[in-house]
Amino acid sequence: DEKENPYYQFIVSSGLLEEIKAWDTGLIGLSIISPSQVLFSFTLGYLLKKSALRVPVVIGGQWVSLFRNELAKRDDFSEFFDYAIFFEGETPLLELIRALAHKDELSTVPNLIYQSNGRFSFSSRHSTERINDLPAPDFECLPLERYNSFSKGEVALTFESSRECY
Repeated sequence: DEKENPYYQFIVSSGLLEEIKAWDTGLIGLSIISPSQVLFSFTLGYLLKKSALRVPVVIGGQWVSLFRNELAKRDDFSEFFDYAIFFEGETPLLELIRALAHKDELSTVPNLIYQSNGRFSFSSRHSTERINDLPAPDFECLPLERYNSFSKGEVALTFESSRECY
C-alpha cells in the first residue's frame, strides 16, 4: 500500500528505482537475512517488477531458506521476484546467471525456485559449497563511501568465514 508502507514511499521519493535502472545490470539480487528486511525487500522487488526495468529479480539468504516451501506455494510470488535461491547461493547464483544467458533449462540450477507452467517449482539439484574452495569476497567495485560502517575513519567490512555452528 503506497500510503501505509513507509518503504514504498522511501523507495519512490529517494530516486532509488532510477538509480538501480542506471546500473544497466542483467540481474538484480536481494539477500534477505532477517525478518526485518522482508518488507523492504518485497516492496523493492514489487516496484522493480512493476517498473519498466526488464531484468530478473532473485532473492536469497537465510530468511528465504527458512520459508522456501511457503514462498513456492504463493500464487503472487512473481509480483515481487522471478527466482529464489535457498541454502547456500554462491554456485547456484552463478549457474542461474549462466542458464539465463544461454537460455538453458532452469530445473538443473541447484537450490532454485523458478516458475514452470504457471507454478513455482524446486530445481532437481541441490548444492553445498565447500567454503575452503570459495574465493575471498571482492569489494573493489562496491561504493564503500556510501556506507555508514566506519570505525575510526576506516571502513569496516565483515563476512562469515564458517558455516553452521561457529
